[in-house]
Amino acid sequence: MTAANRPRRVTRATASSSVENNELAQVPGKRVRKRTAAAKKEPEDEEIASPPKKKVTRARKAKTSTKPENEEVATQTKSTKKKTATRAKKPKLTPEEEAEKAKWYEETTCDQPWGAVDDEHLKIVSWNINGANSVVKSGHLLTYIEREEPDILFIQETKYTAKTVEGFPEVPGYDIHWNHCTAKKGYSGLGLLVATDRLAKKNVSVESVELGMGEEEADAEGRVLTAVLSNGIALVNCYVPNAGQKLPRLPYRVEVFEPAMRKFLAGLREKHRRVVYCGDLNVAYDECDIHNSKANQKNSGHTPEERAAFGDMMKEGWVDTMRHMYPYKRCYTYFSLRFGDRLQKENKGWRIDYFITTPFERDEIVDMFIRYDQQGSDHKPAALLVKA
Repeated sequence: MTAANRPRRVTRATASSSVENNELAQVPGKRVRKRTAAAKKEPEDEEIASPPKKKVTRARKAKTSTKPENEEVATQTKSTKKKTATRAKKPKLTPEEEAEKAKWYEETTCDQPWGAVDDEHLKIVSWNINGANSVVKSGHLLTYIEREEPDILFIQETKYTAKTVEGFPEVPGYDIHWNHCTAKKGYSGLGLLVATDRLAKKNVSVESVELGMGEEEADAEGRVLTAVLSNGIALVNCYVPNAGQKLPRLPYRVEVFEPAMRKFLAGLREKHRRVVYCGDLNVAYDECDIHNSKANQKNSGHTPEERAAFGDMMKEGWVDTMRHMYPYKRCYTYFSLRFGDRLQKENKGWRIDYFITTPFERDEIVDMFIRYDQQGSDHKPAALLVKA
């Protein structure tokens, strides 16, 4: 075969520029296929053609997504109509009720004078002192007793033991009874101070003082103390367990303590003419019992479970004396000291200290009030005036 008739070999090098050849030469050992100009243009055409497809796809998705949005709007409209219809069914308040409800937003003041009441009435006070040692050393407790002159004073959270209580001073004119926590030191505990001579002038005396309510854990923590008066009134001083910061004791409180307390109170109602259940009950039951109900739904003292348990007791015929006297008044008994006295100045507190009673005769309960200017604890003393 002559050289003229031999088939020409096709080399892998193309007639591209020298720059392309240099690029191929820089990658030794690799065999690069020849790409024609037409092949290079194809992906460029595809890239140019792809954006409209994506736009069409997005447009279709947007078109289809409008349907569920319209359904959501329709659902919201229906639910709004239902809510509007429900609200419309609520009866309107009378002008007198509207005026009373407006007092809810007014600053609360105490118009009861200091000092002992007359011989026809009893002044019963409940105060969580948040540690007896500190309130005694500061002088706030003894000063308050001298100014208020209560006939009966219940105190909670004394944090005393049988040994540490020896440091409590004598209070002239008062007999003192204690219920200490034996489960651990510096925790819980109750006290009762009785103005014996003053009660004698009113023909009233304390017939008996009983500790506990028959529930083992609560009794070990010193949470209940009952005084029975000669006029047929049983007074129950209680420090209800706090559910805790992350609610660790919530099940115990609502499933064990509250049912046991309702049973205990029911037994007292069968034996005595009148029962008064008072103390730090650790629950802001109604929305007007706390400055910001919505923000505290998950906090101890205002959870739905605690409020429901308290509501179960109230359904058994008990009367909240504060709400009976002042249905809408913004009156708090607890102000956190985390920010000093700022929260009290702004009246941002909780009402968790109560006087709950069995139904009473007209004018038998004279008044229920709170001493807002009393210092010494994060709680304020709450007082009840009743006929002797």
